[in-house]
Amino acid sequence: MKRKEERLEKDMAEGAKARLKVADKEMKDLKWEHEVLEQRFSKVQVERDDLYKKFTQAIQEVQQKSGFMNLLLERKLGALTNTLEKKEAQLSNLVVVTRKLEGKQLQLPTPSPAWFPLSEESFFLCPVLIFVAVSETFVDIIL
Repeated sequence: MKRKEERLEKDMAEGAKARLKVADKEMKDLKWEHEVLEQRFSKVQVERDDLYKKFTQAIQEVQQKSGFMNLLLERKLGALTNTLEKKEAQLSNLVVVTRKLEGKQLQLPTPSPAWFPLSEESFFLCPVLIFVAVSETFVDIIL
């Protein structure tokens, strides 16, 4: 019986050693897998940080460009507003002068060779354009 007990203890010890050996191998494999996963995780974190940095830089560039474009558009709008105001003032002056001249016969100068150096025949064949130049105080009528 003693022998059987010794044999049983020996078998149990060998089984425990075998299980311990398997557990050690599993532990080594798990440690190696853990290390690989940690390295992958570190790479993914670096990639994530780079992408976030690029993303924020792109957003800042777009905001800077849109701010610059808004500034340009505001300046163009201001310039166009000034031009519009000037044109409205010129038109207003033209209306005032036109009303003053209304009812009066408008005397147009006759064309002279200095103005139009062509023969009389070609002069009558050309269409005549009248241009009214308006300034702040007077109106010039030019043939």
